[in-house]
Formats: sequence, structure tokens, C-alpha cells
Amino acid sequence: MKKIFTVLTLGLALSSFREKNAEPDSWKITWNKKVILQTGKSDEAVNIRKIKAGDLKKNYTLEISYKESDPKKEKEWIRSFMIFDEKDAELLRKDSTREARISAAELKKLFGESKKLKIYTIAVPADPNKAATVRVRRVHLCTLQIQ
Repeated sequence: MKKIFTVLTLGLALSSFREKNAEPDSWKITWNKKVILQTGKSDEAVNIRKIKAGDLKKNYTLEISYKESDPKKEKEWIRSFMIFDEKDAELLRKDSTREARISAAELKKLFGESKKLKIYTIAVPADPNKAATVRVRRVHLCTLQIQ
């Protein structure tokens, strides 16, 4: 009986250890095919990247890609990307995707008179019954500033 209890306790401890040390979700943001941010930590003070105003007139593309730590989540959760201005008004939303592309021309329109844009993501369960019970939290991915 002691052996069974010890084995069960050890199994629970190992599974708990694996969960704590699981790789976090991560995201990558590229501008003109150059990686400008690759991280798994949401930090509004650190995840700030500058873009030259002149680059918004070029044929550049901003790409956002999000990688789940657990591949099973990709089927169980629906992810969206959103862009907000300095006044926290939603300017653009890309639903049901883990990758988004935004042209420099579209980005220029989004900036308008603003000097900052904030990129967020949210995820909701694909199951409508679960989605009705989940509290959605937006996660800051990156802040873009015009230089």
C-alpha cells in the first residue's frame, strides 16, 4: 500500500512539475521580413518597437504570428488580433487566425494622427458553451511607435 501511495504521489509531483515548466505561448512580429519582436512575455513597458514614418510609404508588411505552447489549444481556442490607438479605441480586428498581415499603407491609415498603436490578442474557446462562461482577457503583444 505504501508503494502505491508513493508512486501516485511521485506521479502527481512530476505532472505538476511539467505544467509549471511548460513552455509559454510565444509570438513573433516582423516588419519588412525582419523580426522586430520575438517573445513570450507580455510587457507594455518592454515590447515597444519603433517604425520610421518613411517606411509607411514603402511596400512593407507587418506580420504577426502566434504560437500556442500546447498544439491542442489551436483547435480548442479561437484567436483574434486587435490594434488599438492611444485612446484605447479599436481600429482593426483580425478574427479566427494565428497569423495576420497588415500592409504599410493600411498601417499608415491606422496611425492617422496618432504616434502609437498597440497590438493585442484574445482567445475564446471554440465550444460556444465554454465561451459563454469564460472571461476574455486581452494580452498585449507589442506597441508600435512612429519615429
